[in-house]
Amino acid sequence: MLVSGVLITHQLSDEAFSWFSRVRRVVDELVVFVDEQRAAPDLHAKLEQLDARILNTRAPQFFNADFGAMVAACRGDWLLKVDYDEELSAEWDDPRWREILRETECTHFWCPRRWLASAETYIACEPWTPDWQLRLFRNRREEIVFPKQLHETMRMNGPAGYLRTLAIHHHDLRLASRAVREAKAAEYERQRPGNGLGFFYLYEDHAPPELPVPTASTFDPAREVLRMDVLSDEEAAQLRVDAEPPPRTVAARSLFWSRTEVTNGSARCVGFGAPFPLNLAYHWLDRASGGPVVFDGERTNLLPTVNPNARAAFRMFVIAPPMAGEYLLRITMVQEHVRWLDAEGSSTVQDFSVSVTPCGG
Repeated sequence: MLVSGVLITHQLSDEAFSWFSRVRRVVDELVVFVDEQRAAPDLHAKLEQLDARILNTRAPQFFNADFGAMVAACRGDWLLKVDYDEELSAEWDDPRWREILRETECTHFWCPRRWLASAETYIACEPWTPDWQLRLFRNRREEIVFPKQLHETMRMNGPAGYLRTLAIHHHDLRLASRAVREAKAAEYERQRPGNGLGFFYLYEDHAPPELPVPTASTFDPAREVLRMDVLSDEEAAQLRVDAEPPPRTVAARSLFWSRTEVTNGSARCVGFGAPFPLNLAYHWLDRASGGPVVFDGERTNLLPTVNPNARAAFRMFVIAPPMAGEYLLRITMVQEHVRWLDAEGSSTVQDFSVSVTPCGG
């Protein structure tokens, strides 16, 4: 079983060279698709030192690349895609991670990605962590749905897995100045109005919590793939959500967080994992009519899992509706691909009145 490392880039800093030296030791081949129109003068020499197989590409935007041809050019049974501003976590240095590939029926795995605020710390809350990325997948291009526009995620047919510790560290925030990140956020908003995701890059505006970047491996093959099966009606009825009241007034499209406790009165662990992840989620309802304005609110993963007859607190991530108005924020839970636990009056529902003002109002 061979694993191909995949990189699409036009540059590789000296620091990134050290990251990809590690990637090269983790994979059986490193295939690098070079943007020949923008390639840095020293790029080819660095890639040759990495014993990389270099192929040229021309794509004005990442999502314009011919991903199908790129996948076909790789010799591996599995592909591990890493970007030029990313580094593998320490767990990847443990060769036992390949045991997961040998024994799985999954066609692809989602890796947790941490956004680093400095060389020593990462942002320790949603949406910056875990920021799931589909980066480890079988070489079956006919089963892959490739992105066609900015911020679209690659999709793949077949069963998925979520990895607990085999993470990717994203260095973009600490490598780019605030001014550069502001320009990037503005350009992304221009390309995808309302979906530019600029808050990822302007994290200082929200003062999120930070934690030290893990340096020691905690890899355990037996526990690496996160699992969650379907809750029975009885088990679902034994869950409870208790959220602190959100701000009474927020600006349209603004971000805020709600401290939310989940009580698990069942006899099993509950949390995020395949094939049926359990998440905190929300609806925005029109206060007058009760009709949904935003039904599929952002998810907050139940990570770590909540043990039987235990309670855990989460920092739940919420984005305000795009239009000003009077709303009900319904905080609840959802078991993906199964059902919402949002029946009015149930123990997994809490409603709060929130006034949304125009942006800048």
